[in-house]
Amino acid sequence: RLKWFWYNISLLRCKDFDETMDFINNNLDYYDSWYSVDGSLMFINRKKMTFEKIYKYASKYVYDEREFVSRLGYILLFMCDFKDEEIYEIEKLFHNDDKYYVQMAEAWLMCELVVKNPKCGYIVIERSPLKYNILSKAIQKCQDSFRIDDEIKNNLKALRESKKKN
Repeated sequence: RLKWFWYNISLLRCKDFDETMDFINNNLDYYDSWYSVDGSLMFINRKKMTFEKIYKYASKYVYDEREFVSRLGYILLFMCDFKDEEIYEIEKLFHNDDKYYVQMAEAWLMCELVVKNPKCGYIVIERSPLKYNILSKAIQKCQDSFRIDDEIKNNLKALRESKKKN
């Protein structure tokens, strides 16, 4: 726990997004559990943060061999506004990964896309070539969400059946 406190207090001391990401980039080995990844998101300084800066790091991290660094890449994207053009850039980062905590981050992010931008989020899931197990998790997260309306949920349910067959 001491390591967790040290790390997140260090994040709080950073003056802006660039300094925060420099610190994170120099301490990636700290990310050794889902909790260390997800728990540090709230401590990231968002001053001078842009979609381009988030995307730069996310696109590097999602392909990292370390499971929780890869998860970090997807979790960073939760700080985006999810405008149409951002979603279509984020879509390019989804890839088949066998690591459980990475798959869960991908599914969670897809659900968040649907929550924040239902039309574009649905399109991402609809045209995704990802393995069924990742898409099924994403669709289930959408089904469980109180933030998604029933029409989208019904469309996703029908989509799940077509994805299962492919």
